[in-house]
Amino acid sequence: MMDVVLVDDKKDIVRGIAAAVDWKARDVQMHGFFNGADALAYCLDNKPDLVITDIRMPFMTGLELMAALKEHGVETRVVLLTGYEDFAYAREALRLGAVEYLTKPVRVEAIQELIDREYKISVQHRRDKDAQMEEWRRYQRSLPALRRQWLESLAQGKMLKQESLCTQLAELGFDLKPNHLLFVVVSLTEDGDEVPASDEQELMRYAVSNIGLELIRASFPCECVDLGKDRLAFLLNYPGQSTRAEVNRQVEAVIASLADKCSEILHISLAGGIGSCAADAGELRTSWEDAVRAMERNFFMDKPTVFSVCWLPGETVGWEQKYPYNLQDEAIQLLRRRELNQARRVLEELFDRLMGMTEAPSVGLREHLLSFLLRLFHECDLDQYLHVASALDQFRSKRNIPALREWFDSLTAYLKDQMDENASQIAAGVYKVKRYIDQNYAENINLKNMAALAFVSPAYLSISFKEVLGVNFNEYLTTVRMERAKELLSGGNIRVYEVCELVGYHDKKYFSELFKKHVGVYPKDWKEGTT
Repeated sequence: MMDVVLVDDKKDIVRGIAAAVDWKARDVQMHGFFNGADALAYCLDNKPDLVITDIRMPFMTGLELMAALKEHGVETRVVLLTGYEDFAYAREALRLGAVEYLTKPVRVEAIQELIDREYKISVQHRRDKDAQMEEWRRYQRSLPALRRQWLESLAQGKMLKQESLCTQLAELGFDLKPNHLLFVVVSLTEDGDEVPASDEQELMRYAVSNIGLELIRASFPCECVDLGKDRLAFLLNYPGQSTRAEVNRQVEAVIASLADKCSEILHISLAGGIGSCAADAGELRTSWEDAVRAMERNFFMDKPTVFSVCWLPGETVGWEQKYPYNLQDEAIQLLRRRELNQARRVLEELFDRLMGMTEAPSVGLREHLLSFLLRLFHECDLDQYLHVASALDQFRSKRNIPALREWFDSLTAYLKDQMDENASQIAAGVYKVKRYIDQNYAENINLKNMAALAFVSPAYLSISFKEVLGVNFNEYLTTVRMERAKELLSGGNIRVYEVCELVGYHDKKYFSELFKKHVGVYPKDWKEGTT
């Protein structure tokens, strides 16, 4: 339906035109006003498709009404009603943007022809506007992927010039200057737990991105790049007059505050890496590489920490010559002979050596350990006790050497129990944890405290839970909570925030998004559809 405003200080003209035209048949809603001020107030609130206004009116002329609409950004087409003596005013109105003028006394047929013509224009305008809006939505949906591709291109060594960087920042929607830039990379994990499912990781990134931008922008202009899985990158402008040491101290303080907020509100641990200052486009890639290297320092840490590249030693070439291949070979031989206790001691020595190799890149150490794990399955026939796919998934979820040490130790303990035919005891521990989750889902449950309940290590519980139930620990806990949330929401007069707390969450927005991921609709919509 087209919305039309008719304005004239002569009431008989407004009433006459209103009565003479069959507006309903033309799918038009007509609103008549007797002065420009009232018409302007309506237009500001409703933004009609067409305004037909007299030029000469007391208090506010038609020209003044046009100027006010233009000043307030109301894109309404305007047609003027004029007398023959107002021709000079009509020319001025056309110069200001009026689409047409009709001379008085205006014929009803002229009004009808105008409305029919403008209706077609209005329909096309709405189609064009809808198409533009859809294009804008597609652009907004594609921005995360475009930003990630841009960063991947930068990481692969594509050289940037200052002029092209300025253009790229604008195209990516970054409200940043092309100089004095610095990267921060963060990695996320739920406190005390294994890596969540991919949809929960997406929600974690979304929540941390919002909190991070709010905190960082209080000190620096900042934008965020979603890197997928458990990682985010923040790109910020630092003050050019500050020293690099001052900048790093300020950024460290802000990211530490972000880590505290994530732990307090979302129960998410945050590991971070702060890159070097990039004075211009030529140094931006180095800032990115330094941020990644600083964050990877967490590979040697028991708890997630924020590192700045300023405080790190350089990596040493030739570190592979120091890698303890002999200990891996010895562990494999012991496992083949089923001497599991001795194998665990050798693995302890292996990880002690790895903890001291801080000059080595974490990616390289991970690759060597992954090769070691594959050798174990191939040379020791471990797939009769454990699915190799499960083992690989769990290996990849371990973020640091202490976690990998615990996991390898738990792997050998699990294998020993299997070989000693203690499978029923393993299953009993898993079902004990399952029953606890089923009955106490609202409590602060994580892998660590459930492992204590079963008198095993968290890594051991992670391995056995997946093997016995076919689903990892986090996925099961979330499923139980979502099913109970559905029941509570269907049960009557209970608010969404109350359900959120009753099923073990403390952030309503995070709970609502997680519910939608699992159920397909938001909690409010589920409640309305079932009550």
